[in-house]
Amino acid sequence: QRIDPAGYGEPKAQFENVKKRLEAAPFTQVFGLKGYRPKHSVVDVIWTGIRSNGEFFYFKCALAPGDPPQVGIVVPLCDVRYYSEKEDLSVAYRYSNHELQRWREIDDAIWKKLTSWRVK
Repeated sequence: QRIDPAGYGEPKAQFENVKKRLEAAPFTQVFGLKGYRPKHSVVDVIWTGIRSNGEFFYFKCALAPGDPPQVGIVVPLCDVRYYSEKEDLSVAYRYSNHELQRWREIDDAIWKKLTSWRVK
């Protein structure tokens, strides 16, 4: 029996599951990303984009660029967790919300390091 892609982290399937809890349209587009807010919320942003290898992915950040500071968010972070079908590997990492403009550079650097560790 085939495993449901959303069950193992396939980004497009997972985003479709999350989408019903988000506003219908992106509220912003910056740095090659579309930003969606959860319905009835002014914190958390779900970003969607295309990785350098052509794969769709999404991730969550505490705040969008220009958002005012929020109570309880001392160190705003971006939280990235996804499965790459091309690489057959799940990854998870975090970085400062202030580095959002470097999202592709960060993702590429992580994959470069992971690729260097692979045993041939």
